[in-house]
Amino acid sequence: MSREGVGSDEERSRGLLSGSELRRTLLIVLAAILTFAGPTYTVYLMVNVLKVDYIISMSLGLALFVVGIALIFYLIKNRIVSE
Repeated sequence: MSREGVGSDEERSRGLLSGSELRRTLLIVLAAILTFAGPTYTVYLMVNVLKVDYIISMSLGLALFVVGIALIFYLIKNRIVSE
């Protein structure tokens, strides 16, 4: 058996922006957008631009906020970000 493929995945992931660093950064940015921009700008756009009912837009804003907070807790729990 040949061992040519051993370590090749590790070598590929050691770039300037490795897959884990890029994934970590994208998850942190997504959590920030969901937590802060989700409840504010989404509600504004839905009410004023799309003319959606206020209760529906507020419910979606609250849901985005909860998803953002859950993602932050996930990132902290898995030590992707420190407390």
